[in-house]
Amino acid sequence: MDRPQPSAVGTQRRLMALMNRSWAPEAIERVSGIPAAEITSALAARQAVSPGLAARVAGAYDRLWDKQPPRVTRADRELAEAARVHAQRLGWPPPLAYDDDLIDRPGGDAQPGWKRSGGQPSAAPILSRTSSSSVTTADTATRRSPRSR
Repeated sequence: MDRPQPSAVGTQRRLMALMNRSWAPEAIERVSGIPAAEITSALAARQAVSPGLAARVAGAYDRLWDKQPPRVTRADRELAEAARVHAQRLGWPPPLAYDDDLIDRPGGDAQPGWKRSGGQPSAAPILSRTSSSSVTTADTATRRSPRSR
């Protein structure tokens, strides 16, 4: 199957999955150079996703999907926790819930069998600092590494 070009819907899915793994927009910015404001806008509205942004997010996702965000400072830890809680509250799937060959397609939703932790999926406005809560999201679907293609 040919892999399509990164799309707006795929960009939102990638960003939601990274946030499920505690990657806050600010942490993604520090690692990738993509401004946090652009990340937040992309999550809120697909029309905010240009082809260039989609390609940059796809590259960042391929580098970060299986990594933990920085947690060196208290601010890093607070941002990571806020991202994780936000994603959990909205039921955003983890990276392993997606098939890399389908993530950019309209029907490329998370694979059946991943466990939503609660809330409704949404690309609603992002990140207000919240208190900690337990994580129950399971990475149960198989995700192929970008290197295995």
